[in-house]
Amino acid sequence: MIGSVTPGSLAFQEPLHLLALVLIPLPFLVVLAARRRRSRYTVSYTNLDTLAGVLTRPSGLRRHATSALLALAMAACITAFAKPTVQTTSTVKSTTIVLLVDVSQSMGAPDVYPFRLDAAVTAMQNFIATLRSTDRVGLVTFSDRVEVLNPPTTNHAAIVSELQSLTPEGGTALGPAVDQAVASVTSSLAAIGVHPAAGQYLPGAVVLVTDGASNRGDIATFAAAEAAKQAGVRIYGITVGTRLGTIVEGSGIYRHEIPVPVNNGTIPLLARETGGDALDATTAPQLNAIYKHLGRTVVHTHRRKDIAAWCDLAAAGLLVAGLALARSRGSVLP
Repeated sequence: MIGSVTPGSLAFQEPLHLLALVLIPLPFLVVLAARRRRSRYTVSYTNLDTLAGVLTRPSGLRRHATSALLALAMAACITAFAKPTVQTTSTVKSTTIVLLVDVSQSMGAPDVYPFRLDAAVTAMQNFIATLRSTDRVGLVTFSDRVEVLNPPTTNHAAIVSELQSLTPEGGTALGPAVDQAVASVTSSLAAIGVHPAAGQYLPGAVVLVTDGASNRGDIATFAAAEAAKQAGVRIYGITVGTRLGTIVEGSGIYRHEIPVPVNNGTIPLLARETGGDALDATTAPQLNAIYKHLGRTVVHTHRRKDIAAWCDLAAAGLLVAGLALARSRGSVLP
């Protein structure tokens, strides 16, 4: 497993401690004020050689360098008290992925050619083709009810075949669907001895495609997101469709169009709570590009690493360097 730090992932468990950073200039201001006060008094010297020796001081650059090192040492120490963490990313040998597919009636809207569900199926088939043979893939669909069509398996061809049989019908039971998909991931990993651990993500994820918010089921979407977070399962949500989407019901004189505008308000919640990502697709090429991107993303796992010790080490090094520089010019203070 190869690990690296994710750029821009720095966070603090005790951020209020960082307020102490504003106090760092105070001791230097006190020293500066004391020096200016001493400079008001004059002393008479008859020996010019002695006077020259007294007035010889290190360059301003060296004094400022010492002050900067000590200030940075204090800043590093305060940062350590704020309990900083970074997110590390590791490539795992095998990932468990559950494709969670909305097959509600609105997924039959033709605003994404040829229609939303068919475009999603094609993109998912291409996505599966990018996975490694060791990755396990499962398939869960939802409309009025949730169905586990395939538990996670390395038989990718079976999933591709099952995708071809999907048709749109019914409503959108998103909360129960997310709950079931997370359960499929955790149970599959538990079968091979991988269990949730506090502060860590499992080597598994749910890849969800939908066009709307939940309007069915007895499990709220937020509750399902919380359960996924506790289990360490990331959710990558894709919202497919446009505001102008419609479906047709009836025929002949009974034919009428029903607006089914996309609703992308729920997916960001799921992604934010679980450490995944929220993406929007309004065309089939966009949808394919998103799944291609996810093919490179979901094979990684993430965890937060405490780096307070690194800050303590940096503080100690900066303090030693600052004091050594001060001593080299015959002083213990900048």
